[in-house]
Amino acid sequence: MDPAGGGRASLIGIANVRGAVARRETLDPRVIDERVGKALGVLTYLIAAGRVLSVAETVPMAEGSIAPWLWQRRRPSPKAQQGCQDGGVDVLSSRILLRPADLGRSRRFYRDVLGVAVYREFGAAADPGVVFFLGPGLLEVSGSSASPPGGSVMIWLQVRDVHAEHERLAAAGVRVLRGPAIEPWGLIEMWIEDPDGVRIVLVEVPAAHPLRRDLRSLSPAT
Repeated sequence: MDPAGGGRASLIGIANVRGAVARRETLDPRVIDERVGKALGVLTYLIAAGRVLSVAETVPMAEGSIAPWLWQRRRPSPKAQQGCQDGGVDVLSSRILLRPADLGRSRRFYRDVLGVAVYREFGAAADPGVVFFLGPGLLEVSGSSASPPGGSVMIWLQVRDVHAEHERLAAAGVRVLRGPAIEPWGLIEMWIEDPDGVRIVLVEVPAAHPLRRDLRSLSPAT
């Protein structure tokens, strides 16, 4: 997937649907939900992967149209459509599961040092598992494991001020793998490790970054 093209199409696709609604064109609400949902899904993936390079350029298209190649997906069978509108699994919620070597140590790291908000606790009161909020997602730290997590496990967290978090976490003794730096795609990122060596990237979206652009500016004139 082309990161710049995907992000650009997502924003413009949303803007065109919004523009059509503003012009009071007749659109089936289910069509609006489907198209906007798909565009947001593409954009969310690109943001999470840190792959959006630019959405400042525009793609020529007719006023009020939806980029057809943005919505091209396999056509689900009628039977598959009964369970999910896209013919796939109907995901209601999701979370990352971590099985640390020392539950108490990791619980203190995420709750008290990193300062992630707690969603709920469960299990034994003396040594509970904890589910944390990660923006719109969840992180569950529970149980234990004798083996360290795989090197491919990483956690991506968007924060308001990476430099402030760098100062706070370094002072708390957190292992900083790399301090704040501006990446080629325009985001400010720093990398730290949790007690089990799980890499965590803290990301700040600068004020001038295209991700902060007001989508209304992409709406066709009415």
